Amino acid sequence: MKNIIKIFVYTGSCNKHSTTAILAERLVKTIQETTKLRVSADYFSGSNAHIEECVGCTQCFMKGKCTLDVRDDLPVLRKKMMEADCIILGSPVYFHSVSGNMKKYMDRLSYWTHVMELTGKLGVVISTSGGNGMRFVSDYLKKFMDYLGIINVGVVEAVTYNEDYLKSQGVVEKLQPEFLSIAEKIRGIYEEGVIPEPDDLQRAVFKMNNSRYKEMEKYREDIAEVRNWLDKGFTDFESYDEVIADLFKEDVC
Repeated sequence: MKNIIKIFVYTGSCNKHSTTAILAERLVKTIQETTKLRVSADYFSGSNAHIEECVGCTQCFMKGKCTLDVRDDLPVLRKKMMEADCIILGSPVYFHSVSGNMKKYMDRLSYWTHVMELTGKLGVVISTSGGNGMRFVSDYLKKFMDYLGIINVGVVEAVTYNEDYLKSQGVVEKLQPEFLSIAEKIRGIYEEGVIPEPDDLQRAVFKMNNSRYKEMEKYREDIAEVRNWLDKGFTDFESYDEVIADLFKEDVC
């Protein structure tokens, strides 16, 4: 039985007055107000978490460990993500892509995408800009979540410019119906037992990975990715829908 929803938030902005972070905080507040369960949240961003840039050594793929972990805050972030039920990722648009800070965060977690490490968690994407490019960012972040195994329950795109514009144009208030819709989906899953549904990309990724790692079983002791996948017991399932249904069947309030 679940009695608390743990939320992890990472916004890829180094601006201490980030409008992306403001939207994420309001979304969390809406979730808190919508569910009867207790909600806790951890907020991280480029302004309060240091992340080193990936050096491409590939040790994460082979050994399951990053050599840079002793130099930055990513071990803390990974631990919080593993503990979370819902993950919110947000980024401002930097020339039709995620911010450099968000890209560092994603690159350092790319080995998790090979094994759908965050399977069973819900996710929300937030993309903000001064006028355009939000769809490029939200699609990219959602794809990242798909490969991590996160079931998306909402995508928020908004023109925000800066904090003054956010307030003068009532952007947060206009987004409230979207926030409420996302919050209701989360409430339905954790209070009413609604089983979240994977998308077609996740189904295809799971099928591809399951076939590949079954064939590579003899390398279990040599390659961390193979060991990770097999240890999860994923090869006992025929589809990703079966995995998700199994994980959520006990998660009803």
